[in-house]
Amino acid sequence: MLLVADTWEFASEADLPPRTAAARVLILYATEYGFSKDVARRVAAALATGTTPTATSRGGGGGGAVAAAVAAAFEDDLNSDDGGTVGSGLAGLRAAVAAAAGPPGGMPPLVPRVVNMADWRAVCLGRESVVLVVMSTTGDGVVPSEATELKEALEADGVGALRLDAGGGGGKGRGELPRYSVLALGDRGYPHFCRGGIIMEELLDGAITAALREQEDAAVSGEPTANGNGTVASAATGALTARQDVDQEDWASITDWLSRTVTALSDLHRVGQLPTVTVGGSGGGRGGAVGDDHAAMDTGSDADSVDYLVDAVRAYAAEEEAKDGEAGAAAPTHYSRNAPLMAEVVEKTTLTVPTAAVPDGDRKEVVRVVFDTAGSSLAYTAGDALGIVPHNDPATVSRVYVQHLMADVADDLWALVDRTGAHVYVCGDATRMAGDVHAAWVAIVQRGRGCDATAAETYMADLEKGGRYQRDVWAS
Repeated sequence: MLLVADTWEFASEADLPPRTAAARVLILYATEYGFSKDVARRVAAALATGTTPTATSRGGGGGGAVAAAVAAAFEDDLNSDDGGTVGSGLAGLRAAVAAAAGPPGGMPPLVPRVVNMADWRAVCLGRESVVLVVMSTTGDGVVPSEATELKEALEADGVGALRLDAGGGGGKGRGELPRYSVLALGDRGYPHFCRGGIIMEELLDGAITAALREQEDAAVSGEPTANGNGTVASAATGALTARQDVDQEDWASITDWLSRTVTALSDLHRVGQLPTVTVGGSGGGRGGAVGDDHAAMDTGSDADSVDYLVDAVRAYAAEEEAKDGEAGAAAPTHYSRNAPLMAEVVEKTTLTVPTAAVPDGDRKEVVRVVFDTAGSSLAYTAGDALGIVPHNDPATVSRVYVQHLMADVADDLWALVDRTGAHVYVCGDATRMAGDVHAAWVAIVQRGRGCDATAAETYMADLEKGGRYQRDVWAS
């Protein structure tokens, strides 16, 4: 089950020594094009390896199944030449986590579990102590489709969506409400910068505030509270740190947010307000959460040490697989990059064709493509945006990217920019493409001017200041 494997990809409980006190963290993410998931995974990997006492040194990664999983997942990142400061992401994040956690023994190991918001029904927020939200924003300023159901549940009944009636667990008191922090990803080039993260923060804050008010009112009247035992949440409730708004791939901002978050957790631990569980030493590897033996995840004798999410995620994943297998099952309400509608192209027509008046066909190719969406819940309303995730035959795909084509015509591009004053406009994905294209331009300038990379970067910066180098890129 992919959901089960993804949730505990970097969970470190089985790697810890026997009877280790650890703190569980839930990372919820919602994305459209994959960047939020990438950030969530890197945050989880940094938390797991940056606070694990089995590491050879703080931030060193250490041994064990999780360290091996991190090394395999982010090999290029960890071996990059930038020293892991900011640019590559993970190494810098892990160093920041280790620094914020302080000397070994000063803070319990953190055990991150990662869940897509589309699968939020597997999660009981009322049983979580720490929730980190990594949220992107669509171009029109709404939450990603993966977060729509959770957003609607919080809007309709915030307290109910927290599921406080499920009781305590995972080392937290039954009267506690979760602490949370939001990392909002966006693009300042759009008017609704980071609005998805802002919306989710407001909804979580409203739900937790309402739950706390209900508990206080019930305690005064002597009635049972939503958590079932009449207790009221302590001061360790609500926002853990201030929301961090991130412009595209600003890893410095992401690192700052994670550092502040770990520092806040360390401060809570210092005053005895960070709930922990007793775990570790099973020898079964982190796969215990995926297999049939829960002992590989939880060895504590106390019921609170057992991670409720093990059974909850497995049950939810089984239910979803059963739904998918049912003939005539209802179509999904929401689609995303991770859960797309598989549609067949039934028509493809080029609209810009050469005419007597316009021999070159308007110079820009415009193609009308018709997809068969019969049986789905998709409905088009004027202004809607549609994301296409094409599948190509691997046997016929050659890995040729725009930077490779630029290198083939480097002299021509340099002549256009240097001699004729051409303008450069880059539009598309900021995650990989924008950086690769920029590097290609720097190489072209170096070749054309016979200069080093620093002088070439200065040349490109001057082009940008003069309005001749513009980039409309996004990361979500």
